[in-house]
Amino acid sequence: KQNWANFSLGYGLCQRMEVGIVVPHLAIRENAWNAGVGDTELAAKVQLIPVVPEQRRFAVSFATKVEVPTGNSQKSLGSGYVDWDNTLIVESTFLGWTHRLNAGVTLFGNTSTGIEGILVKTTIANYGYSISRPLTERLRWGAELTGAAATHVSFENSEMELQTGGNYQISKSVFLD
Repeated sequence: KQNWANFSLGYGLCQRMEVGIVVPHLAIRENAWNAGVGDTELAAKVQLIPVVPEQRRFAVSFATKVEVPTGNSQKSLGSGYVDWDNTLIVESTFLGWTHRLNAGVTLFGNTSTGIEGILVKTTIANYGYSISRPLTERLRWGAELTGAAATHVSFENSEMELQTGGNYQISKSVFLD
């Protein structure tokens, strides 16, 4: 059994670049319960092609993240590896829905979070598709399908995840996700 909560902070350095940090807190039960901080993720995203209304209806961004082994790997709270991921993101809006397609690669490390994910240190292809839409002026909802497949990992042990959620705008610059 595993439960986790991600604590994240993102900051826009300029109009086309943002940086962030994600610190997970895990609770895992194998033989007994272990709880604590997992591996910390440091990320950056750059918008390569911005949306230009009436000219271009899509945007292209590049994201990179490094996950450092801050979780206790002996208690399954961390992988013990440094992970490095790179992702290309294409975004478009039509019919009131925002669509995002992600394709990336984990160049080294794994995709584990606790006892879930691809636990083998290998090269991993990541993919994802998400859709979101404002329901009210302050409330937005969406869904996302993501997955990963790797060399040296059988198809049965690949990942696929569907999640849904939303955010509520508390003030001009603060959202609750």
